[in-house]
Parts: sequence; structure tokens; C-alpha cells
Amino acid sequence: MLLAAGSGRRFDASAAGRKLEVLLDGVPVAERSLTMLAECVDAVVVAARSADSPVARFASAKRALVVVPSDAADGMGHSLAAAARFVRDAFPDAKSVVVALADMPWIRSSTIATLVETSVAEDCIAQPTHNGHAGHPVVFPARYLSELSLCAGDAGARSILRANEQNLHVVAVTDPGVVRDIDVPDDLPAGN
Repeated sequence: MLLAAGSGRRFDASAAGRKLEVLLDGVPVAERSLTMLAECVDAVVVAARSADSPVARFASAKRALVVVPSDAADGMGHSLAAAARFVRDAFPDAKSVVVALADMPWIRSSTIATLVETSVAEDCIAQPTHNGHAGHPVVFPARYLSELSLCAGDAGARSILRANEQNLHVVAVTDPGVVRDIDVPDDLPAGN
């Protein structure tokens, strides 16, 4: 699941979602994030602001499935819940689910693959850390889809991680992309 329905007000209050369309090496931020995720999973579900947004159009062109959460403006948790409900219904045989953020375009596909492998092999929630900092994406066994479908507000799955610490496997990675996102224009490389 790629969460791409946020407004990105801190990046540009006048243009909702614009940060996901900013080019990095000639490729939109969300497109880079989707491409890395798609290399490691069987299917991608994108939670987008609207069905005609650039992110949704690109996702559809790449054969990703798009869900438009009606309450996305109320926080990331609502987008996560809508995507989780969609995955639960569309993929009843799923073994695991990756929760990725569209504003994190520097994550390596090999890192995502490692997290998926860890989650499946250990039947655990797999979360990356880099230099001691928790990051994204987080991979959940599919049995957590019901809990994920109840998320609300802007906390995402944080409460699920806390409630299931005994089943959380922290994976130390050398990929700084797991802790690097784009919130404000200064988060972009110089000259971008």
C-alpha cells in the first residue's frame, strides 16, 4: 500500500499534493516511490487524493490499483484504513502488506525486499531502522489488515506497533532512504 492522499500543506499550502509531483532526476517523487515498491510486491494499492490526480493516473498506468479515501483530509490514518480495507477485500490470500509513504522516494527496492522477506519468514511486523532511527516502510503480516482498517487521525499505524511490540522485528539497514522524506521544500536536494 502506497499512501499518497495527504495534502502536503507544509510543502505548499496553496497546492495540495504538489510535493508528490516534484521531479527528482526527472521523475516525480510519487512515481519513484511507487516504482521501488512495485519491484518487490505482487500488487500495489495506492491511496490517492482523487482518481484524476497525477499520482492516480501514473499508478493506473503502472497497473497499480487506486483507492480514493473519502476522509483523507482527516489524516493519514484514514488513508491507511481505506487502503487496508481494499487490500483485505481484494486480496484475501495475501501473506503480508507493505505500508509505504509516497513522499519517501529514496528507499531502495532491495530494502523493501529484505523487510518483506523478514516479515514472511518470521511471521512478524518488520520495521527498518537506520542509525537507530525507526523508518518506513513497515511490513505487516496480512492478519493485521483488520487492525489497519480501523486506523484514524494522523498517527498512522503507530498504536498498532506499540500494541504489538512482542511481534515487532526491527531490521537495521544501511539504507538512509528509510528515514528520509519530503515534508518541506528544503528536504529536496540542492538544485532541484
